[in-house]
Amino acid sequence: MSEWKCKERQGEYAEFYWDEGKEKKKIEKENECFYKFRVERLKNIENRKEFLKITVYLGKIQKNKYDEDCSIKYDEDCSIKLSMKNLENGLIDLREYGIVFSDDNIRMKLKRKIESCYWMIPVKDEEDEEIKELNEEKFQEFLFGVYEYFNGDEKDNNNAGKKGNCWYMRVILFNNIAARFGYKENEIQDLRKRLKKEKLIIAEDKRYTKTVRYFEGKIPVRVIVFHGENLERTIKNLEQDIDEMGADEE
Repeated sequence: MSEWKCKERQGEYAEFYWDEGKEKKKIEKENECFYKFRVERLKNIENRKEFLKITVYLGKIQKNKYDEDCSIKYDEDCSIKLSMKNLENGLIDLREYGIVFSDDNIRMKLKRKIESCYWMIPVKDEEDEEIKELNEEKFQEFLFGVYEYFNGDEKDNNNAGKKGNCWYMRVILFNNIAARFGYKENEIQDLRKRLKKEKLIIAEDKRYTKTVRYFEGKIPVRVIVFHGENLERTIKNLEQDIDEMGADEE
């Protein structure tokens, strides 16, 4: 018996596909045999509302050289985002992309299958574009603030200093600068992760701080170690981007 099946994939999404059962080797295939639907649950981190991202993979028949049997190769074709309450209309709207079901009943079966397997679909937080833009701006302002502290008049040699390519900043100062640019206490760890990922700090494994005897009195203190060369290069690139944006506006 032909029906929709669901598989969870790597804890990231669920895949829905049409299973023809015992008739799966026939050449005269229904439309649904050529579609696979990758479904992701996304939750807005601000308002906690959920929506679905549905990516459609379109199949093409791959015949062997003897034409005795065939397989189907799937490639990504299109994707849509919608709320659960608009799931039915969203599946109908896929017609605009050439995704047409054999009949309305099969489309409704897919809708019900997604609903019945909803809690099998892994949920992920996702920022909307406006929030992403604001967070990127906050990160850039933080970098400028750190760079200014190391190189400007505000510098306090007992809280931050340079030794070659290692730029030391006491953890308490790092946290204070982060707070000044809008980072909450529960966001500090993610900030450190991003700095490490972008090679802006020197860190080992999941330890983002080091203990050094650099400052006055040579007392051991915990510091964040910025990669001076990479930080300077990043600031230079950001300043260049700002100058280019200003020129475009003129």
